[in-house]
Amino acid sequence: MVATCGGVLVDRGRCCSYFGAVVPDRLLKLWSSEGSRQLIGQIELVPVLVARRLWAPVIQGRKLLVFLDNEAGREGLVKGFSPARFSRQILQAIAAEELKAQAWPWYARVSTHSNVADAPSRLNFFEVKGLGAAEARIPECAWDL
Repeated sequence: MVATCGGVLVDRGRCCSYFGAVVPDRLLKLWSSEGSRQLIGQIELVPVLVARRLWAPVIQGRKLLVFLDNEAGREGLVKGFSPARFSRQILQAIAAEELKAQAWPWYARVSTHSNVADAPSRLNFFEVKGLGAAEARIPECAWDL
């Protein structure tokens, strides 16, 4: 199984930075270790965690609009809880990052085709590069749960 994810940082109306990556195999193996074949919840949440860690200096103390194209992921972020064990672990890691950042996130659902991060999540960077965004390199520790 191969899964990809991505994110885009837009600051004051300017597309600044983006990432797109293959979700590490070790995470996919962990998430499926209890027999689950449905990993979409984790795959939708993990880029939020990676983005929080990657862009921590930029979002420190700021108001954030975070767009997802998955309603279950958005609900988990709003509630800070998921009944799924591994989604809950990701949400807990995101909450820890929120405490560090002292930022105020607003989580909203946007349709897939309207999501600026959709192309980077499919490892297609042409559009965001055209908007002037710079590629952000993801440190290995950004994936830690």
